[in-house]
Amino acid sequence: MRHNSGQVARLLRLMTGLGIGLLTVFPVVLNLTGSDSWADEGYQDQEEAEEIEDLADIEPTIPEGWQDLEHRELGFAVNLPPGRLRESVQPIETSLGTLEMYMIGLEDNERVYGVIVADFPDFFEVIPREIRFDGAISGILTNVRQRLVRDRQVALSGHPGRILLYEGEDGWVYQHHIYWVGTRLYQTIAAVPARLPQRQRAEFFETAKPFFQSFALTDAR
Repeated sequence: MRHNSGQVARLLRLMTGLGIGLLTVFPVVLNLTGSDSWADEGYQDQEEAEEIEDLADIEPTIPEGWQDLEHRELGFAVNLPPGRLRESVQPIETSLGTLEMYMIGLEDNERVYGVIVADFPDFFEVIPREIRFDGAISGILTNVRQRLVRDRQVALSGHPGRILLYEGEDGWVYQHHIYWVGTRLYQTIAAVPARLPQRQRAEFFETAKPFFQSFALTDAR
């Protein structure tokens, strides 16, 4: 199988667009409606009737040879398969100031893993949770050809999250987890070429479970 060493870089560039999308969505929201009207318009956070699974309660089984990664400054730890990690910090100039996105990626034989962390302005704290998720998902949708399953609500150590599975316009299939922790957005991503048979794609996402399940918050914000 062809080894595509540039996919990690493309993945990280693609996810940078999510941050730009977020900062495009929210100024519009702020101009159209003030914080006093959010509750009146039905944007207040509401408890879901169904029980939401907290992924921090899952004890992952880490395959032998996987590597540990802990980033104390950004408050997370995760396990990844063997391989060379690529890290970068991408500054994004916006009308609200400079947003820095921390990105780390790994590719192994056209199987890609990524973690992306971004801190947003302090006023995001008062924006209702669902609007923040809508903004994050809107940024993701700029790359989506088709959504493969309904988005799933989850939690991570009590913090709200979403799991998306979709085929991108770039010809890759993504499992994409997003978590809001205060004004910080965490993303974990695994991706595989859409041209592979469905069975191979399913096997990859099964193999990627320890990656997603091992992602943990180490800094209580």
